[in-house]
Amino acid sequence: MGVYERRLMIVEMLSVAKRITYHYLAQELSVSVETIRTDIIALMCIYPIEITRGRNGGVKLADGYPVRRKLLGEEEAALLMDLRAQLTGEKLKMMDNIILQLAAH
Repeated sequence: MGVYERRLMIVEMLSVAKRITYHYLAQELSVSVETIRTDIIALMCIYPIEITRGRNGGVKLADGYPVRRKLLGEEEAALLMDLRAQLTGEKLKMMDNIILQLAAH
């Protein structure tokens, strides 16, 4: 699973759960807690994500924020991923940013 897919999964998980811990996300997505922290920081630039620290802490979407259940149709997502697979370097980073911005609307 690539960065784009993982971050979309995080947003979808946050849209369903009241609050999720970094450890839970890392376990579910088979990545490190540091990777989840990096993903959350990137997603905070697009989504109203709130972080609560401490024993009952976690991450959540701001109350009342509407998230579409299906961010992209299967055909649209497949086309974007096909195009993305052809890119490298800065163009790949640009495509990931474009895809994340599309998912935010």
